[in-house]
Amino acid sequence: MDSAVLTALVRSPVLSTAQLRGIIMAVAAIRPQLLLELAGRSDLCDEQRKHMLREAPRYVVVDLLGAWSPDQDLVRAAVESHGAGPDLIVFCGARSWTELAAELAGQVDWSDVQQVASRWSHTLGEEMPVAVRLSLVDAVLTERDPRPELSSLSEWEKQRFFERLDQERAARASTAWSLLERHPELWVTLARDNERSMQIRRILLGGPDELSDEVLLACLPEVLSVQLRGKSYLTRARLHQAALYVRRWPQLRHLAADELHALVREVVDDGWTAGARHGGADWRAIEALAELSDDSKLLEQAVEAIRNTEPPSYRTQNRNYIEEWLDDRAKAVVALVMSPHVPGSSLITLVPILDERALETVCLHSEGDLQSACEEALSELRQVAESKRPRLIEVPSDDELRGHDDPVAVLHTHLRNLKGRAAQRDLTIEGLLRSCFVTPEILQCLPAPDVLESAEHAELVAEMLAAECGDDYARWSSLQSRCDPPPARTTTFGKWLDQLSEAGGR
Repeated sequence: MDSAVLTALVRSPVLSTAQLRGIIMAVAAIRPQLLLELAGRSDLCDEQRKHMLREAPRYVVVDLLGAWSPDQDLVRAAVESHGAGPDLIVFCGARSWTELAAELAGQVDWSDVQQVASRWSHTLGEEMPVAVRLSLVDAVLTERDPRPELSSLSEWEKQRFFERLDQERAARASTAWSLLERHPELWVTLARDNERSMQIRRILLGGPDELSDEVLLACLPEVLSVQLRGKSYLTRARLHQAALYVRRWPQLRHLAADELHALVREVVDDGWTAGARHGGADWRAIEALAELSDDSKLLEQAVEAIRNTEPPSYRTQNRNYIEEWLDDRAKAVVALVMSPHVPGSSLITLVPILDERALETVCLHSEGDLQSACEEALSELRQVAESKRPRLIEVPSDDELRGHDDPVAVLHTHLRNLKGRAAQRDLTIEGLLRSCFVTPEILQCLPAPDVLESAEHAELVAEMLAAECGDDYARWSSLQSRCDPPPARTTTFGKWLDQLSEAGGR
């Protein structure tokens, strides 16, 4: 239909109620922009305006509302048909309808929350009212979509679902923090008395670099994982989480000392013991215990659990596992060393079972008898390691060689050490190249790059090169390419000379 016909219909001076209703439907479907002109008719009633809002595309709804006298009922009619979008919330804000704006903000999709905040600032140029801000926070933290029936999903589908859920929750928390970051005056109230308090506490404890004591105390239920009380299978998680928060916010040790000690008593009452994990010590929970508890008896039980725990026999061949096991044990021991509530005499009993790395770490954080015991154990370990280390055979010095009838023969006996391990091989090469009794035959057995870089035997090497290249121009011309880049250390000087000869076609 030609737009002129539609325009004429819109401008018809006399239309019945049914005709207006039909024209609204037609114009909304064919040429929605004409709805703005239709909205200006004086014979429209509120019901027809609501009908127009229902039929109109979403992008013209706010313009239609702006064409009429302010009416909150019309806004609600628009919301019923199109949902609470950023444009409608800002529209209410522009008319100082704060209560309605806050109501709609609580209904907006969480992915539109950032857009509401940016539009409010850009369009209105003023701070968002607290009520609207809090409604947006509530909207962004409310998960409205139903979860799938997990029993109907494959393992891969479950994994993907939880990955996406974690990503979405992280994005929601980031959006909520962007609304709260510049408004610390709201933090205590939200963390203490809000339907979303648990989520707010997590956001606050993981967000800013500084929190006041009042905010930290308001966040204590999250630090203590009070929602997990009585769940024996989650006692370890409670200890671990509290310790993580205390490391991030050390002032909690003093602000909430009684509460943290009570947490330890609770997890023990719920069945946790230091040696309860797979029949061995629970390293990370012991580390957390040492940071949270003042119960010397319980801490000594943790020391005993460490002393009596060895890695599972079936995993001793797994090097990565053993490395992690030893590292976790060392952290648990250090945490106990740092605790003022563990007797030094008890800690000394752990010294014999610690490896060198753990002993070094404990030495750094201990003093007195414990430090002395660690130093003594370290010394013994190093002596044992040194005694087991194969002795390196050095090439005799030139002064020593002069005492032999045949120095060259002595040097030849050391060539077999070139097949030893790296440390022995390097020591032998260095010693041979240092000797004035070295011969061309010996040089040919050494790595080519070492010989070519040897200043001590430059004249001998030059003589060998001159003899090898002779009058063959091709060999001389290939010399540069044979030296740059340097040959591999696996190539002997003798083999390198043979390759130089081949360049001349011999």
